[in-house]
Amino acid sequence: MAEECKWRMDVVAAEEENNALMAELTEKYNLAQLQKEQQNEEDEGWTTVTKAFKKKIAPGAIQKKTTKRARAKQRKMELVNFYSFQHRDRKKQQWENLRRQYEQAKESFEKARQGRKFKPL
Repeated sequence: MAEECKWRMDVVAAEEENNALMAELTEKYNLAQLQKEQQNEEDEGWTTVTKAFKKKIAPGAIQKKTTKRARAKQRKMELVNFYSFQHRDRKKQQWENLRRQYEQAKESFEKARQGRKFKPL
């Protein structure tokens, strides 16, 4: 238990450090872009047209994408019905559920039919 808690704390600390570094890098990148734009302006007030910039990505978007990938990979790695007897049991359960649903539907149709019969006086 203690190792697991320690490991989780290490992961949280690493994530915080990563977020701080990413924020610092984005600030530096934005400052570099501003300096580049200022250098492009000439003395007469004309602006040199340069290549368009890529869309800025929200900081949380990358993390969401990686977590989605991790969850998808984990689901893919799960061994559902690994053994053949598990597969057979699952199929049997599905058939039993279908039969039960069929019987319930059959009963409800029968009740509806009984309700539609003509009963004079």
